Amino acid sequence: MATVKRAPYHRVSSGGLAIRGEVNTAGAGDARPAVLILYGAERTESSSLRLLERVARAGLTAISVELVPDWALEALEEAADAVSEFAAVLLAGRHPGLAPPVALGIFGEKRHALLAIAVAAREPRVTRLVTWSPEVWESVEKTVGGALSAGVAARWLELRSGIETAPPRRSGQKVGGAAEVRRVPRESEMIDAAVAWFSAMLS
Repeated sequence: MATVKRAPYHRVSSGGLAIRGEVNTAGAGDARPAVLILYGAERTESSSLRLLERVARAGLTAISVELVPDWALEALEEAADAVSEFAAVLLAGRHPGLAPPVALGIFGEKRHALLAIAVAAREPRVTRLVTWSPEVWESVEKTVGGALSAGVAARWLELRSGIETAPPRRSGQKVGGAAEVRRVPRESEMIDAAVAWFSAMLS
């Protein structure tokens, strides 16, 4: 199995928002699909590391993305602009030491699920999207049900944890635009599902 190498990065968007994270790949010079993994202050180190490593070992480039300082829902538009700009830099081959990805996916958990949706709506070259358990369903329904997801062309998997009280939406339902909705009661099942969904970009 190829060795996954990690390279930290830091950049500032044209709007002044700082982005930092880590590029995880077994071949920085190879043109391969990439996945942006969004996280913030509430993420757990072990969860983040497991997902990043699994995606990279599946043959994709896994890129963690954290906005500094952390963002709030009221700043969703600005945060989405910054991450979309970073995605465009990657796709144009302008990230130092990294070949331009042949396809791009994005993952977001809790409020970062909203950010992932907003980025996918702005950047039509995002081909795969996975969201896991948004934390405020009232905000999700109001935002996703409106203009936010209107431009999402990516193949979208919505994962819901087994402990949520809100009923899951049906796969393919217009609100939210997800192609498939699944319940995943355990983190390990989420990682398995996300890796499989993104690995389809390799074919």
